[in-house]
Amino acid sequence: MRMIATSLALLLFLIAAGRATHAAGTPPLSAEECRILSDIITAAGKGEKPLALFLAGTGPLTADTIAAMASAAVSRHNRALLEAALDRAEKLGDRRLAAAVYVDAGLFHFQRGENDRARRMYEQALSRYEQVKDVRGTGRAYLGLADLALRESSNEKTLELARKAEERFTAAEDLAGQGNVYRLRGHLAFYRGDSGGALEMLDRALDLFARAGDRRGTGNAQRIRGDVYFRLGDNDKARECYAASRASFSAAADPIGEGQAAWSLSTISLRTGEFQRALELDEEALALFTGAGYPIGQANVSKTEGDIYRYTGNSRKALESYERALRQYAAARSAIGQANVYKSQGNVYRESGRDAAALELFARAIPYYDAAASPVGLGEVYLAMADLFRQGGDRGNAEERYRKALGFFVQANDLTGQANVAQGMGDMLRTAGKPDQALAYYRKAHGMFVRLADARSQAFSLFRQASALEATGAIPAAARHYDEAIRLLERVRRQSGVDELKKSFVSLTYGLYEAATLFMIGHDFPEKAFRFAESLKARVFLDQLAEAAVDLRQGVDPEHAAELDALDRERSLLTVQLQDELKKVPPGEGRITELRAALERNDTARDALVRRIRLGNPRYAQVEYPEPVEAADVRQTLKPAEVLLEYFSTESGVYCFAVTRESFSVRKLPVSRTALDAKVRTLVGFIRDPQNLGDGLPVSKERVARELYDVLLGTFGPVLKDRSLILIPDGILTLLPFEMLRTGDAYAVEQHDISYFPSASVLRFLRTHRKKGAGTGSFIGFGDPVYDYGNFRAGKPEKGAADGEDTGARTPSLTRSAYLRGGGGLSRLAGSGDEVREIARLAAGKGFPAETRLRLDATVDRATSPDMAHFRFIHFSAHGIVEDRLQAIALSQVPGSADNGFLTLGDIMNSHYDRAGLVVLSACETGLGRLERGEGVSGLARAVMYAGSPAALVSLWSVDDRGTKELMVRLYRSMLQGGETPGNALRNAKMNLIREGTEFSHPFFWAPFVLYGE
Repeated sequence: MRMIATSLALLLFLIAAGRATHAAGTPPLSAEECRILSDIITAAGKGEKPLALFLAGTGPLTADTIAAMASAAVSRHNRALLEAALDRAEKLGDRRLAAAVYVDAGLFHFQRGENDRARRMYEQALSRYEQVKDVRGTGRAYLGLADLALRESSNEKTLELARKAEERFTAAEDLAGQGNVYRLRGHLAFYRGDSGGALEMLDRALDLFARAGDRRGTGNAQRIRGDVYFRLGDNDKARECYAASRASFSAAADPIGEGQAAWSLSTISLRTGEFQRALELDEEALALFTGAGYPIGQANVSKTEGDIYRYTGNSRKALESYERALRQYAAARSAIGQANVYKSQGNVYRESGRDAAALELFARAIPYYDAAASPVGLGEVYLAMADLFRQGGDRGNAEERYRKALGFFVQANDLTGQANVAQGMGDMLRTAGKPDQALAYYRKAHGMFVRLADARSQAFSLFRQASALEATGAIPAAARHYDEAIRLLERVRRQSGVDELKKSFVSLTYGLYEAATLFMIGHDFPEKAFRFAESLKARVFLDQLAEAAVDLRQGVDPEHAAELDALDRERSLLTVQLQDELKKVPPGEGRITELRAALERNDTARDALVRRIRLGNPRYAQVEYPEPVEAADVRQTLKPAEVLLEYFSTESGVYCFAVTRESFSVRKLPVSRTALDAKVRTLVGFIRDPQNLGDGLPVSKERVARELYDVLLGTFGPVLKDRSLILIPDGILTLLPFEMLRTGDAYAVEQHDISYFPSASVLRFLRTHRKKGAGTGSFIGFGDPVYDYGNFRAGKPEKGAADGEDTGARTPSLTRSAYLRGGGGLSRLAGSGDEVREIARLAAGKGFPAETRLRLDATVDRATSPDMAHFRFIHFSAHGIVEDRLQAIALSQVPGSADNGFLTLGDIMNSHYDRAGLVVLSACETGLGRLERGEGVSGLARAVMYAGSPAALVSLWSVDDRGTKELMVRLYRSMLQGGETPGNALRNAKMNLIREGTEFSHPFFWAPFVLYGE
């Protein structure tokens, strides 16, 4: 111990002094070199021992020491250390040593895709080894040059260099060297599509590596064997090889090899639809490649990431990843890499209907695949072109390219490609009106996909078979195929992992679910139709509720949570800055471009961070995601006086499922989707415009309100009588307050108690998983935030301070919108403070605890405090912001405070409103948000439910300050003094305003507020 301590002390002295002198005539190490080498003393084993001894002052700077420096430079990925070793090897004048260091330098640059530098290093090594007649060393140099030739697709050159390397290794009896030659030949055979020849070469390589004890060589050979089995469709064998490869590389402390094995494992997960696992393995591989500075590996990860986004339907993200991969492959001069990216980009454009652009990209890929002599790549490109010609009705060109593609796939023993050709031929025959012949091809393809364990492709094949069976009149068989296809898609969806991928996947497969639902409706399978329709609605939100049940927030690393908060704050600030810039006359285009770019960077960073948080969260594995609810389960969930109406809007018609405890049915409504959209937009657009306020609705608009009632509700007649309505809207109906529809001389709210849910599955989940034991009548309200801090501090009138004055005009005083229309900025809402104070007085009058957070106390920090978990009623009365990149309640804006004053969707989701029976967002458009196909509106209402409350009261348009106060006071009076439920209380408040006959009787004032949840 004493000697080690002395050595360490001497090392620290040498580093501090900036030099280390040893043998006479040997130049001293610089301070930078000492700094670089300082940590090697802790790893004084194997080849690094001479270097450690040198640093400890007990050994000379010998050839062994310099060789150790070069080896350490490669393993530690340190360019400066490598250059120091090269310089010292040349100065010592030892050609054999210099050659060995140049080989290490060649490997260093090869790993980073720096092909020209690697070639120069290997050529320098070859020259010196030949001068000193070092046979084994010459073989190493030829091997390095052969690996370069293989990467650059110079196949004949690869074989010639490999032959020269083999001659030297055989003469030197170098088993590991001979193993690498066979590994190289196996890799080349793989690229040429000769799977049998590749396996033969690789098995011989493995035998030689085992005899030589070469773990790195074993890892390389196993990885390529995995590639061969992957191509052959034997996923289990491929996974076994990749796992063995990773273990060997790990034992050899080779992060690049380990990263390649991890990335290869991710490709299997991608093929089998296990997107979550694919992402996890990609993250592991990327960390290894980044740490090692390996650009080809990083390019491979970028390509796989693009594939994941493509398969789950997010074309924008896919193209971003592919562009990054293309740059990385081009820099590394990887022909096969560039070809694969061009093909993948072409597929994205093909899937989005941009056929001409897709054909151009496929054409770009062909010469790269030719250069790489890749039959699989050529087969895939010709297959893609054949599909495009088929879809365009050019059967002749389609058949010709299908034949070419099949020939290449057979040559390469590629089962996936052969299955896809069979499926394409089936599609062509089905289009030609030959369903029986098409079915034979589909079944052939499906058998191959089963062998490949490709669940996603199996599902798509089953959909095709179902369609062909329906055309032949085999309805029961078609139904079974649809059922199995949906089951497989559900499995893939569950494995998609993060929310973004799940949403993209539903968007990609929406048409398939829709087709299956319509088939079941059309052939009198209503229960299955309902389950399939439910499979499309709010599934990501349902998953989020399941995650909230195990409280994933508790498993988040505090540093990650802080980083996420910082990114959210930055996004909020950037959004506000962009909005302010857009309001300028004229706006600064340069600044706008800069802010949009910053928002894109923020989004990218946030997506990556969220993915890391989820994948690294120990609680994540505990989540049990619920299945879509069955109609029978909904019937058991409903109360006797309830009816659930779930709408399903398609191009072929609008449908509605009606469910009570006693009955279940589905009906096609007497309106097209186009006509329904027009009617809803006409009615909502008129009523939400304050310029149209009057004594009542004009005849034309009242007619629309009656027509919509008759279509959407009246269709079900007696079923609705005296029942509470639970509505699950779809598409345009998410923007419609059903309460303002007209029947007879009354509004619908006067006939029905109405509430809304994102889906029947969410309703059942909340009723079966909602924690009991909510708070008593305790109330907390936030209102009248400070937006004009400068004038507030100076005691001057704040912007908008006079807006609450009653001018006697029958127009809104001030809408609680994000920004005053045309003016920009946030104006004071004095009436919101009066609203909160009056509600608090009502609560206190009934003996309930009541707190107010007004003016500077209305802060984000207080709104997200753990204390919020104690309140039964939570009320926010402020401006609402619903923008593309920001959904928030605007609380006090105080310069220099820890937050920016915006209570965002993310803030609410991360809060604890577990005991709140109701959260009221008394602001503008808080019921709106991003409308996503299948998922519905992702907005503040769902954030409230995720935070623990079963109900959120939100608005569908910009609301009036005074009218909102009148409605809210009546709402709370009914709940606090009358003991009514939130749904009944809201209905009573609206009917009171209608029947009082004041200006607030107009639906502009009361209709926008709707209740989501219980």
